[in-house]
Amino acid sequence: IKRGPADRSYGIEVASLAKIPKPIIMRAKEILHKLENRKQPDVSVKVREKSIFDAVKDEQIDDILNEIKMLNTDNTTPIEALNFLYNIKEKIKKLP
Repeated sequence: IKRGPADRSYGIEVASLAKIPKPIIMRAKEILHKLENRKQPDVSVKVREKSIFDAVKDEQIDDILNEIKMLNTDNTTPIEALNFLYNIKEKIKKLP
């Protein structure tokens, strides 16, 4: 560690490690790229852009859908299927 400014920002990498949704990370990279190239970035929020809460919810829904897609119904017992359905239902209840 040495005194002085860093040669670059590591905030986006830290945000990625903190599991901030991918659309937000991509938007931050876009703004950073414009700043690094000394262009005035458009940081205004567009009406069609999602909030961080929508992005989190979309990512959680994608995770749930992937779990359902990965379920091997040919080798699942009835009790396993009921437990799986219960767990999916609980995850959906917890969505923001």
